[in-house]
Amino acid sequence: GEELVVDGGFERPGEAWSVEVGGCEWSDQQLSPQGDRAVVGGASGDCELVQRVALGELGICPELVDRGALAASMWVQARTADSPTPDNGDLSPWDTVIFDDQAWLEVRFIGGDGALLATARTPVSERNEWTPGGGVVPLPAGTRSLEIAGVVDHRRGAFNDGALDEVSVTLVEAPSEPVRITKQPVLYQGDRGALTLLWETGAPAAAHRLWLSIDGAPSAAWGGAVETLVLDGDRSVHRARLRDLPPGAELTYRVVSSGADAEAVAGPYTARLAPDGDALRVAWTGDNQIGAGIFTQVVERLADRDVDLFFSVGDIVQDGLVAEDWDAQWFAPLELGGFGATTPILFARGNHDHEWMLAYSYTELPGNGAWYAERLGPVFFLVLDSQWEPSDTSDISNQALFIQEALASEEAAGADFRVVAFHIPPYSNIWKTRDWDGEEDLREEWLPLFEAGGVDLLVTGHSHAYQRGSLRGITHVVTGGAGGTLDTHNYGYWSFLTETFSEHHYSVMDVADGVLRWETYSVGGEVLDSFALTAR
Repeated sequence: GEELVVDGGFERPGEAWSVEVGGCEWSDQQLSPQGDRAVVGGASGDCELVQRVALGELGICPELVDRGALAASMWVQARTADSPTPDNGDLSPWDTVIFDDQAWLEVRFIGGDGALLATARTPVSERNEWTPGGGVVPLPAGTRSLEIAGVVDHRRGAFNDGALDEVSVTLVEAPSEPVRITKQPVLYQGDRGALTLLWETGAPAAAHRLWLSIDGAPSAAWGGAVETLVLDGDRSVHRARLRDLPPGAELTYRVVSSGADAEAVAGPYTARLAPDGDALRVAWTGDNQIGAGIFTQVVERLADRDVDLFFSVGDIVQDGLVAEDWDAQWFAPLELGGFGATTPILFARGNHDHEWMLAYSYTELPGNGAWYAERLGPVFFLVLDSQWEPSDTSDISNQALFIQEALASEEAAGADFRVVAFHIPPYSNIWKTRDWDGEEDLREEWLPLFEAGGVDLLVTGHSHAYQRGSLRGITHVVTGGAGGTLDTHNYGYWSFLTETFSEHHYSVMDVADGVLRWETYSVGGEVLDSFALTAR
């Protein structure tokens, strides 16, 4: 009946801890009020410190674990350093500082055969502050050992400045509260053939399973490990990462979260992966943020369009710091008709989503989670982060180098169309005030690379309106009308942006037989703009 502390905090590397990836640096200075020793990421690369604990060696009998009588309680202090970002036309406080590297505590539950049964982790730290994190998660039946990992992920910048301190894992009696599914599943598109299924429960501890059928085969328990991210005592986010799926396959699935006396079920849902042929249908929106009612209407229209992929160019919530905004402005509209559970989603990070802990807790993207490239069918997508300094040339943060390498790849060369997306437009005629005409740095740093790399279409948002025009072989579309308060002042800075209007809208892009057709609709279904491009 006593609590058993598996590890009271980091010790210097020795028999207990082993360096798994990259180099870590130990600091004897007092980085937080609670401790006099911590770990930071090191000069370069990722850092992971792992302690392996065999439950049998601690005197814990397997029957106790298998009947759900034990759970793991996690706690960690995590910090990352300040990193400046340009003022992108928005004076909001969340637009002045972002964090680049991320740190978290992760517990991996290992079976007797060495198989990974499930993982549990804390969120990344908030802003640049020491942030406590953790909660209670169950030990899956069959658990025989734990891997306790301190992870410091080097995402950006020349130095891995993520840090962990005051790490501990405690085994406690599993709570017996009923489980509730508080957010229905959402599908995030990964690399080709990969999906991440994300849902949320409100109970502090439960066992989570995924039942899956591919192309009409009998439904079977998915053999992968569900990851649980404990936000707080009322919210736990779960991820099932599906890999090596056949393009165009039809998936039928349901998620099951089991509590002490009952279980909660979401589904069944049926989803179709993006095809690998010469046809693809993509829905485009941007800047839904505070307009949940309008965005709900947009989702209702998109559900009738039978799209293969839903793409947002960012600002999917008004304030990425606020959990209620994620509830009402993103997940609730996507639950309409099961749209988010049946349609894979990609997006570009916007200045309102930003780099906050919840933005990474409630979403998942390919690459480093901020910029990425992949080919889906006939389209090569290059997605960038306009919140990060475009002229940053450090090895890990050099988006200009990333652009050049991506557009020179075989995947890009073999695609019918090369489509680039990010949030802040390089050109804009419509804005709140006269003092902004688009992002000058992006015009200077990135547009020459797009032109040299044969980009066909550039899609952005941020301006809450619609703008379109062609310049030096690239069609520019600004689509920021999915719900946010409309911008109505057209200052006419750029003559090539010939199609403009201030009205809530969404767009559908059809690619087939070497032709890209684009149609933009009002919320009521009226066609507001259309154009076609032919593969070069």
